Amino acid sequence: MNLLGFGAVLWDEINGVKKIGGAVFNLLAHMTKLGVSATLISAVGNDILGKRIIDSAKIKGINTDFTKSVDKKTCVVKVILDEKGIPKYMIDNPASWDYIKISASEIEKINTFSFDYFIFGTLEQRSKINTESLNKILSNIEFKKIFYDMNLRLNFYNKEILEYSLLSCDLLKVNLDEIKEIKKIFCIRNLELSDVAKNISDNFNIEIICITAGENGAYVYSNREFYYCPGYRVRVIDTVGSGDAFGAGFLYMISNGHSLPESCDFACRLGAYIASFNGAVPDYNISDLQNTQFEKN
Repeated sequence: MNLLGFGAVLWDEINGVKKIGGAVFNLLAHMTKLGVSATLISAVGNDILGKRIIDSAKIKGINTDFTKSVDKKTCVVKVILDEKGIPKYMIDNPASWDYIKISASEIEKINTFSFDYFIFGTLEQRSKINTESLNKILSNIEFKKIFYDMNLRLNFYNKEILEYSLLSCDLLKVNLDEIKEIKKIFCIRNLELSDVAKNISDNFNIEIICITAGENGAYVYSNREFYYCPGYRVRVIDTVGSGDAFGAGFLYMISNGHSLPESCDFACRLGAYIASFNGAVPDYNISDLQNTQFEKN
């Protein structure tokens, strides 16, 4: 399995400590833990923090051939945690990752890799440069599946961005708050979550929809089937990156032929496990997850 991700890579500063992050980057980093090949398209600053990102990504096994250094400051996101470890973000605008440029020759080179899955999010589409680059990729490269991890942040999105993204993906991951936003923006009147998922799937031709519900687990909709997977009980340190870990776990399992309930359950376990650490991509081995006993909520 060979993944290509398009998105921000940055430093999350939590309680004065900087840890590497960025939703798509986090997902790719967790996938490499699962033995998957991953490549990141992004941009970092031409500074010390940017160099540290490149070095750290390589250590985590992520190919950075398409991650460029630009003459902008490397992004540092201030993360404020509430009493439950749930984060709020203060995000630079603009940031180094707002300048992801893709040339015609790079499109040709990317095509030679024969990537299976493409992963992208919403935040990275706030700049014109990035939207043009994303469109080039989606218009000129064939993937087996496209995974859209919505990850809405602050006010860096609009109806046009969401509509384009939803129409471009085969698999979608959202949380309950993002479901509310989709309902509002696209005037979806359904009350039951399963009906909302069906509406989104039908209107945007999406194969699988994952809806995360934090400590309460997640829901999966596909082909008119709707499943609920309970969450797992852990001592939460912070939830930064838990949703990204969920996405990685689900994508890994479903791509290896596991059922929707099995894939969702594994994803919930991995997401909960990551919430028991500091930072989005802590140092762990997948065997640690397999050997950890969990209780369901």
